[in-house]
Parts: sequence; C-alpha cells; structure tokens
Amino acid sequence: YSVVMLNTDQHSAQVKVRMTPEDFIKNNRGINDGQSLPDDYLKSIFEEIAQNEIVLDTERENAANLGMLPQGTGSLAANIGQAVANFGRDLQREAYAQASDQMATKTEQLFKNLMKAQRRGAAKSSLVRFIPASSFKHVGPMFEVTWMSFLTALSGGTQETNNIERIKLCMEGQKLAIRICCLFDLTDPRQAFIASLARFTNLYNIGEMKAKNIEALKAVLDVAQNEGNLLKESWREILTCISQLDRFQLISTGVSEGDVPDMLRTHSSMSTPNRKSLGVPPRHRNRNSVSGIVYQPDIAEESRSADMVRSVDRIFTNTANLSGDAIVHFVTALTQVSWQEIQSSGNSESPRTYSLQKLVEISGYNMTRVRFEWTSIWQVLGEHFIQVGCHNNTNVVYFALNSLRQLSMRFMEIEELPGFKFQKDFLKPFEHILSNATQVPVKDMVLRCLIQMIQARGDNIRSGWKTMFGVFTVAAREPYESIVNLAYDNVTQVYNDRFAVVITQGAFADLIVCLTEFSKNHKFQKKSLQAIEMLKSSVSKMLRTPECPLSVKASTVKDAPTAEGMPKQPTRQTQEEQFWFPVLFAFHDVLMTGDDLEVRS
Repeated sequence: YSVVMLNTDQHSAQVKVRMTPEDFIKNNRGINDGQSLPDDYLKSIFEEIAQNEIVLDTERENAANLGMLPQGTGSLAANIGQAVANFGRDLQREAYAQASDQMATKTEQLFKNLMKAQRRGAAKSSLVRFIPASSFKHVGPMFEVTWMSFLTALSGGTQETNNIERIKLCMEGQKLAIRICCLFDLTDPRQAFIASLARFTNLYNIGEMKAKNIEALKAVLDVAQNEGNLLKESWREILTCISQLDRFQLISTGVSEGDVPDMLRTHSSMSTPNRKSLGVPPRHRNRNSVSGIVYQPDIAEESRSADMVRSVDRIFTNTANLSGDAIVHFVTALTQVSWQEIQSSGNSESPRTYSLQKLVEISGYNMTRVRFEWTSIWQVLGEHFIQVGCHNNTNVVYFALNSLRQLSMRFMEIEELPGFKFQKDFLKPFEHILSNATQVPVKDMVLRCLIQMIQARGDNIRSGWKTMFGVFTVAAREPYESIVNLAYDNVTQVYNDRFAVVITQGAFADLIVCLTEFSKNHKFQKKSLQAIEMLKSSVSKMLRTPECPLSVKASTVKDAPTAEGMPKQPTRQTQEEQFWFPVLFAFHDVLMTGDDLEVRS
C-alpha cells in the first residue's frame, strides 16, 4: 500500500507538493512487526518508483508504440533483451487491435449502463427529448421520408395473400397513403402508390383476374371519387383502368377481343394479322374465354355489377364539382387515354371511342362553368378533336365530327355576351379539319355540320360567324365541285336571310373575303361569276340594311334594338374600315390575282 501511495504521489499531475525520501522513510517506520526497515532499502524503493512509474503492461506497450515511454536507466543487457523480444512483431497492428477491443468493451459497458439507467427511470430525461407534434403539417415531410417502406409493405402484403380481409386492409392503407400524398402534393409518392394500385387490378391480363384484383379496382374508383381535386397527372392511370374495365365488360358480354383490342398491348396486337385479312371466317367465342384464356365468370359478373357501373358513372358526373385546375388535369388525361384507344384500334372498322364519348359527356356536365375555365378546357379538347379529326380512319373522323357538332349545338344554346369570342374559338376545329382532310366525304360532313348548326342555332350565333365564313372560305378553294357548290349555296342562304345579323356581329368583312375566294375559283367559272355578282350587290344591300351605320335608315334606329334583338359586337374600327374597305379590297384582289379573264372583266 505504501508503494502504491508513493507511485501516485510521484507521478500524479494532481499532486502539487511531492514526498521526499525522508518523508517516505518517516511514513514507513514500524511497519516490520514494530521494527523499521533499513533506510537504504526504503531509499532504493523511493528512487526506483520515482524513476519508473508503475503502469499496466498494455499501457506500457501503447506508450512504447507511440514513442512516449520514458527511457529507463536499465542495463545494456536489459535493453538488448527488450529489442530482441520486439523483433518481428507488428506493434502497430497489435496496438490497433488492442485499442479496438478496448473501445468495444467500453461501448458495451456504456450500453449496459444506459439500459440499467433507463430501466430505473433515472436517466430517461437525459436520453431523449420527446417533442409532441402540434401540427398536421408534420405528416408531409415524415411521409416523404418513409413512403417507400409503406409502399413495399402494403403492396407486398396484397401480393402474398388471397385473404380478402387482409387485402382490404392493405387497400385501405394505400388509399390513406394516397390521401396523404395528395394533401401534401407529394408527386412521386402519389404516382407510385396509384400506379401500384392500378397495376394490381390486373386488367391488362383479365384471364388471371381474381377477387383481390376486383378489390384493387374498387380502391382505384374510390380514390378517383374522393381525391379528384388533387390527383393532377395521376388521373392518367385511373382513367386507363376505367377504359380497360370497359373493355373487360364488353368482352365478358360476348364481344370479340379483336373488336376491342388492348390499348396497353398495341404493338403486339398490330404485329399479329387479323382473321379477316387472312380470309378466315370469324370464330364464335365462348363467353368466358379470351383467346383461349379462361377468365372467372364470377369476376366478369362483378365487373359488370350495378355498383361498379354507378361508381364509374359517378366519376364522370362529379367532374362538374372539380376545381378549375383539376378539371383541366382530368380532361388532359382523358384525351391522352382517348388517343391511346384510337391508336390501338385505328385500323379496325369499329375503333374504340369509349373515352372520346366520355369527353363529350363531361363537356355537357361542365357547360355551365365560367368562360375563363371553359377556355382552358377547350384548349385541350380542341387540340384533341383536331388530332382525331385528321385521323386516316374515316370512322374515327366521322365520330369526332359528330361529337363536335353535338357539343357545338349544346354550347350554342347558351347566349354569348357581347365582347366574348368563345364561339369563334369553339368552331376552329371544323376549319382545321376541312383544311387538312384528304377525303371528300369528310369535307362534305364538315360543311353539313355547319349547315345544321346554322339552321338549328342560327339565332344564337355571335362570334361564331367569323369562323363559319372561314370554313366556307377554305371550301371555296377546293377543287371538288360538290364541296364548292354546297358551301356556296349555304353562303347564299346566309347572305339572303341573315345579312343583318352578320353586320351586327362584325362578320361583314369575313363574308366579303369568303365571296372573294369564290370569285377567284378558276375551276368553276359559273360559281365565280355568281359570287362576283353577289359581291357587287353587297354594296347596295349594305346601304339598305338598317343595322349598317352607313345606311340611310341607320340614324332612325341608332338607339333602337337590332332587327334580330342582338346586341352589337364592340369594335375599334371606323365605319369605313368595317364596310367600304373590305368591299373595295375584294374587287382589287379579284382584279389583280384572279385567273379567269371573264370574272376579272
């Protein structure tokens, strides 16, 4: 004990006043059975301890490896022996291994101490600081970090079992996850969860559909009804499922799958020749078989159930309740699915137009929206109708034109206010289709659609007159006599019966341009001469019409309503620019650019 105390006294940094040899001898008097040890012996112990600190072997080796071991005063033989003992040893590796063992031991001991402290409850407050969530907004960033684990667990759970109750729980979990994604606008997680749900419906492989796939389909429809305002681009996956469901319903009622090809397998279906092209008569198909793959009758019956049909219908009827941005996302997705359907069946006699029909339906449901929202919707719809109207399959084009005509007739039931020009934009697809169509029957149908609109809704046409005359102007340049005659006859009827309306709605210049093009058609001289006569008579007719400001009777009816009861379209042009300039320029144009000498003269 005395030696240990001496070692601490001599080598501890905390001891300020150290012991002297005399103090050490004094402290050890009478420890040898009442007798004192020799002073020389005690002094030698003091000197040995003072020069060589008592340390553990491991600490000495570490100090030696680091070059911190003080040089002892041992003999030469001892130093040589130490050198021989260390020869061939990897002291650095041994020190690293020993240090690692010490760290592991200390860490293990630390964890044991922490666990003991936690069990006792003494150190709980120092281990963790729990902050209770006070806002639902914390859910967003938390879910953004963990969504992949949720997706793996929920989707894996549905794949590994056929237990309906467990599958319903997984589906409910995915629906709640989609709600979180929509609420916090988490794009990638939302698309991943909805794509997983849509994939699990197995509608792309109806021969292997089971009851759990029907549950997934129901979950998809529930998501569409409950999260419609926040689905954004994910509408594409949902509407694709609905289109595939319609295909399954048709096939399960006996329709040949060749008549309703799978739009998700376009390339494979296009590469396989159909039976008609090979001269093979059509084969009667079993009601519960698809190309030899038997599907479950109870699954087919469930897909056609009244609840399923109502759920799908409710999605489209509820579009009237979607926000302005949400309806644009919905329409965009539906046009994409519609084009995919048409592309997959465009070469057949009965192309798929399910989504195109739904476009017409939702247009009717949303007809009462404010005009700036309708403008955004029509920017998408108009482009799609132009795209479909220029398809090389005339059956597709006829359906598109008929749909456009129905929409136009319904839209023109609503009165257009002065200053608005939505009718003008709404009818633009007719002009584009007529310009790009190569089949005469398609051109003829475009003109007949406009003629029917004029006959049925002529009193409600406002800014639409400009586009209609634009369509007739395109028809006036056609090399087909039937098209030119049909267009000219209709323009003549408008000229005779609705001249005042044309002036009131600011379309007089467009009428004159249309007559100019008829006059310049060198292929049909008879119509050209008739058009130039009508152009010449337009001046006197204009001056006799009370609605024209240049008319003699205009001053007496200046403040009175027009003959048709229509408000005039506002304009910034002068009276001369509105009426005299178009007529004079028309004569100039025919004279300078006309090919027929008799017409020019």
